[in-house]
Amino acid sequence: MKKKIEVFSLFILGVIIFSINEVQASSVVKAYTYNQDSSDDNYCVTGEEATCQKTTCYEQKTGGSCPAGTIIEYQVNNDTTKFFYVLYDDSNTITMQQRENVLNGIAWNSTNNNTQGPITALETLEEATKDWNNVREQTYTMGYSNFGGYGLYTGCSVYNSCSQNKYTLNTRTSRARLITVQEAVALGCTSVGSSCPKWVYNYLSNSITHGGTVNSSGEGIWTMNSYSGNEYQAWNIYYSGGLYYNNSVNRIDYNAIRPVILIDKPTVSNNNDGATIEGEKNTKNSVDQEVNVKDTFRTAYIGYCIGTIILILGIVVIFQTYKKQKNKGF
Repeated sequence: MKKKIEVFSLFILGVIIFSINEVQASSVVKAYTYNQDSSDDNYCVTGEEATCQKTTCYEQKTGGSCPAGTIIEYQVNNDTTKFFYVLYDDSNTITMQQRENVLNGIAWNSTNNNTQGPITALETLEEATKDWNNVREQTYTMGYSNFGGYGLYTGCSVYNSCSQNKYTLNTRTSRARLITVQEAVALGCTSVGSSCPKWVYNYLSNSITHGGTVNSSGEGIWTMNSYSGNEYQAWNIYYSGGLYYNNSVNRIDYNAIRPVILIDKPTVSNNNDGATIEGEKNTKNSVDQEVNVKDTFRTAYIGYCIGTIILILGIVVIFQTYKKQKNKGF
């Protein structure tokens, strides 16, 4: 009998260790393949069209597995879920920009001096996203950090010529930052209207007239970069879908800010090799095969607690069994 108790306890211990290794949770709620061609069966610009098709590209530890524009619904903290678009995929991490503005009418720098950098916009953005605990902190130094490998300079004379540091900043650590001109150019943005993909300038005040699908607030989105030609302008992505330097950096009733965040790819089992889940549309009647993230974390936590209790009890049983055996001379 005592031997059976001992074996049972060891079995429980093994189950607990196995369960702890297998229980994993992701803050990714859903992901969709981006396609702005409205004539296609998988048309998907916002992530909420009925024709959107799900993808598991974010599970693949291969660079570029999630193409730019991939739509990811992400739980930034335990209470808040937002839509993001992939800027680029670096094997183990993904850099994304939020679908909508987080705040509107924000100055780039309230001093009206673009040689001091976007301090006002960054400080406002950092305050607005400070509780996004499921997002990785980014540590960067403007003028020296080469985001995505697309270029490190902060001053741009034209949209595709950023060759000097108009400003530098001390190292910052935050949950979010602004997009750079170089990152926007890598997406296809130029100084011509509607050159950017629709998702880049959608959800601005007059996006629909330039090919977008949703109008919201804000005339444009501030970037990180100064205009090299003077000391009072900075680059923005305008609602017309191009890169411009058409406003003073201290203007407070015009441009918006959108968070650029960095996340880890989750480690989960996957049988789809990152491919689109064919035939699974974004309809209310379709079976939702995604895990509820909040419930997953809660279940994992409860499981750990129960497992720990059982583990302690198992150790106690094993100890008592050996103690009794020793006392009886076994």
